[in-house]
Amino acid sequence: MLKLIQAWGSGVRRWLFLLVLNTAVVAQATAEDAVRLPVVTVQSQGVQSTHAVTRIANSQDRTRELSELLAPAAGVQVRSSGGLGAYAEASLRGSAARHVQVLFDGIPLELAGGQAINLALFPTAVVGRADIYRGGAPLALGASGAGAIDLRPPEQAVSGVQAGYGSFATWRGAVLGGWRGGLLSLGREMSDNNFPIRNPYKPFDPADPQRLAEEPRAHAGRDQHFGLLRHSWAWGDAGMDALVYGFSQDQALPDRVNSSDPGTTLGTDLSLANLRWRTADEAYVALQWQHLREHYADPGSRIGLGDQDLRMRSRRLALSSGDDGTHFGWFGQAAWHDYHSLDATAPQAARRVRRHQLTLAGVWHARPRQALALDASLHVNALRDDVADQDPRSRSQDELFFEPQLAWRYQRAGAWCAPLGHVAYRQRAPGFVERYGDRGYITGNPALKPESLTLLDAGLACQAERLSVRGAVFAQDLRNAISFVYDARGVGRAVNTDRAVIYGLEVETDWHVSALTDLSVNFTWLESEDRTEVRAAQGRQLPGRARWQGYARINQGLPASGLPGRWRLFHEFLFEGEQYYDTSNLLKAPTTRLHSSGLHVDAGGVGLGLEVRNVLDQTHAQFNGFPRPGRSYHLSFKTTFD
Repeated sequence: MLKLIQAWGSGVRRWLFLLVLNTAVVAQATAEDAVRLPVVTVQSQGVQSTHAVTRIANSQDRTRELSELLAPAAGVQVRSSGGLGAYAEASLRGSAARHVQVLFDGIPLELAGGQAINLALFPTAVVGRADIYRGGAPLALGASGAGAIDLRPPEQAVSGVQAGYGSFATWRGAVLGGWRGGLLSLGREMSDNNFPIRNPYKPFDPADPQRLAEEPRAHAGRDQHFGLLRHSWAWGDAGMDALVYGFSQDQALPDRVNSSDPGTTLGTDLSLANLRWRTADEAYVALQWQHLREHYADPGSRIGLGDQDLRMRSRRLALSSGDDGTHFGWFGQAAWHDYHSLDATAPQAARRVRRHQLTLAGVWHARPRQALALDASLHVNALRDDVADQDPRSRSQDELFFEPQLAWRYQRAGAWCAPLGHVAYRQRAPGFVERYGDRGYITGNPALKPESLTLLDAGLACQAERLSVRGAVFAQDLRNAISFVYDARGVGRAVNTDRAVIYGLEVETDWHVSALTDLSVNFTWLESEDRTEVRAAQGRQLPGRARWQGYARINQGLPASGLPGRWRLFHEFLFEGEQYYDTSNLLKAPTTRLHSSGLHVDAGGVGLGLEVRNVLDQTHAQFNGFPRPGRSYHLSFKTTFD
């Protein structure tokens, strides 16, 4: 397999090679699970869809963060820098997080011009489910890079109260008001995040008997407020959907040496709005708005390389329309991005960038045989960056991308197994920070070239009455990858240096053992190779990607007895092994072995839950120097009203 990947050419030769290899991709499963739904297929207007999606429901695990909800899915790797509210990002099949398109209610989140999306901006109280597309995605989701994660708000119009308390002074609360066609949710979450850690960075004192003892994580508290309002109007077979979402968080940022009060803080305010008008045949026109404001203060230069008082603003306005018919589909979007930053300690270095983007896409649904479905699509993206800067290097940029995709599916009536296939070519324009860096210790590079990514998925899925088994192989070829190279002063500059190949294997199964027992297991093997010209990294494994990943969960319902309500026990195990923090593979991350258990009971509209996470109290860190919590306990309560 590696020799084949190394033989990839460019242009037409590469596409012909991929089309020969392209045989199948992960298909769907139809069995249902009360907590985690397996793979299903998205279909529209009776079209036999070629896109498969892993759909993760959030019906029970309300006390978890979004990063914890997504991590068990096959092919998904989540990295978090701490406890509640800490920065977290997701990658799909080894791709960089900035290649993953994240959406909320179908709104593409493209804040700060193409940077990775922080999953902590969306508490699970406002997420009803997450749809994960590993590879191809529906036309309306736009260019999906290496995949897409579409976060969907709750759809049920119910009223109720949710509350929770957990270790490290973690509080959660939300009030929901539901009516026919609408939902209002208001909530707050906060935590001291004072979980015990072992601090390898404190000054070494051999005479100190407590030098190896654990100490509380310092200066890591978070306080979040959020609100969600959605409503739908129906006029015959047509209608309109409206959504407004607001999020605010104040957080203290700890440093590596775990200082008691380094004084570094980050304030974040996010607002989203989406107004969508749809016709009887599901054609639509949508107006989208998003606004992100951040205030980063590091007066003591404890995290960055210099005093900073940085205020950043990112806005996006988009008008989109589309229709996916039986034989043809189309999508169009005009978007305007605006990014502005000002450092009060160096006001002369203020940056202002505007990006204008036009996207046109079309898909052809070919059905040459009753059992065979072919989808060929093309995205055309035109971008222009206008820079308001005195630096002559920061000139305006014009770019034009062509992104083709081919997917197919073959499934005979009554057949247990179905192969699917997908091959695509993607490009990503440099983000504003990468091209016009202004973070104090990062220097942008206006001459950056776009990253390009060629993807191939192949797999097979089999579905019986109670058992579904799915397997897939995948490969990616990344060129002109953007990374930061640091000089002797520790200042980084974005450059096009890397080329990498990634390939691997996924296997997942869902088994409905009995009316009371469900079992889910998945496994991922991922190989990655850095093809950069830098000798220290050449041939090494890409950092932040685990070579081995596995997950298992059993849900066990208790038989009816004298106890009121429905009782459910669960135990899960998450494994991640052989990954590195650095490009030279000198800093190896500890192997992750996380066990979690819980008990939930639902009786008469009232639900209670007790969970113990990281039962064995394992120390682990997904970012070097920023540990994750050890063993923790969580209580949850919810009630609904008619």
